[in-house]
Amino acid sequence: MIYSEEKCSLCTLNSIVCFWGDMPQKKWKRPILGVLSAIMLFGGGYAVHQVVLNEGVQNIYFNALFGFLGGLALLGLITSIFGCDRCVAKIFGSAR
Repeated sequence: MIYSEEKCSLCTLNSIVCFWGDMPQKKWKRPILGVLSAIMLFGGGYAVHQVVLNEGVQNIYFNALFGFLGGLALLGLITSIFGCDRCVAKIFGSAR
């Protein structure tokens, strides 16, 4: 994992997605964000795979929802690996 106190290449994207401003930085947020994002990304991908196999893709709202949630999970996973502490805190929120 890359730890940095300076602005990283993900700061601009995270500032657009997480518009609520800076949050408290804690060292425990990075591993928790990585684990939760990986579970959401791979678990959600498995659920979509099962729906496609069993029922087919017929609902555009279902596809849009899982695409949006998958994108957020991917952003969280990439930020937990390559992002700075400010980006990790901004995505994780105000948990103390």
